[in-house]
Amino acid sequence: MARYRVTILALIEAVASAVKIPVIASGGAGTYEHMVDAVKQAGASAVAAASIFHFTEQTPAGAKAAMQEAGIPVRKNFVGGARREELLLQYLVQLLGRRVLRPINKGIRMSWGLPG
Repeated sequence: MARYRVTILALIEAVASAVKIPVIASGGAGTYEHMVDAVKQAGASAVAAASIFHFTEQTPAGAKAAMQEAGIPVRKNFVGGARREELLLQYLVQLLGRRVLRPINKGIRMSWGLPG
């Protein structure tokens, strides 16, 4: 496994040094250390990962923390999904007033709209 890892890091390094655009290393990370190494050792501009979060106990927050501890700048947490909708609703209530908005039932999710 160590030989495979060295080969992958060498490949990332070869691509990163050959092009003048950002290189995003994607796939193959099994630990947070692999992500850190792709940036610190191999020169990737960023990493993308998915399976590590689906098939292990590791989390995106843990990956960000490990990269930040290694001195790699990370993007702040994204506010999305239900939290984003909640913030939008709070903004609309402040802007338009509560009595203007009414709930619209759309199956499992509840959204809000203007009466009409």
